[in-house]
Amino acid sequence: MVVSLCRCLKSQLQGQVQQLEYYFVFAIIWCLGGGLTEKDGTDYRKEFSNWWKAEWKSSVKFPAKGTIFDYYVLSNKEGIKFDEWTKKVKTINFDTSLGHQMNNFTIPTRETVATSEFINAFILSAHPVLLIGNAGAGKTQLANGILNDLTAAQPEYYAYTKVNFNFYTDASYLQNMLEAPLVKKGGRQFGPKGKLTMIYYVDDLNMPQLDPYMTQTAIALLRQHQDY
Repeated sequence: MVVSLCRCLKSQLQGQVQQLEYYFVFAIIWCLGGGLTEKDGTDYRKEFSNWWKAEWKSSVKFPAKGTIFDYYVLSNKEGIKFDEWTKKVKTINFDTSLGHQMNNFTIPTRETVATSEFINAFILSAHPVLLIGNAGAGKTQLANGILNDLTAAQPEYYAYTKVNFNFYTDASYLQNMLEAPLVKKGGRQFGPKGKLTMIYYVDDLNMPQLDPYMTQTAIALLRQHQDY
């Protein structure tokens, strides 16, 4: 009986260790290589993928097809493995006869699906997220879609306030925008209505003008909030 119990515990522990290895590998490749892109004709993500597959031949192996960034960790009753992001891409039902407008839809791709997964994970863990990219890359559309889906799916838990920065945005304007959706809870405590978690969505973060001290007061106030 003792031998059987030990074998059972050993098999469970091995399964947990294997799951941990998969998630660790998944996390580290995106932390180190997720920010890589193509420059001067060289695809640095692909270079990183080839290097990883050649150097790290452990028990956690990626499929030969594509790059390591084409896969996510799928864990279910059958076990744990890497599966393709493309299988998570959903079909969009777009019909102009129903009054649908193209600018209200985000066409999902492998890249947007992966990015959305990470953003949702950060939001649900109460970690701030910063999207960077050239103008027209779709950052605003992606963020709007994620926040709309989140608040529609869990309206009793989450709400969000959008703050648009421009050249004239300063700390005073930002403070007013941050305080606007809040209500007094008691004493000197303020918060969103009910038991909601308020998500602040700041668009065009880089826009405020520099002051004589070469700082941007609105961004300085955001940094102060983050410090606290």
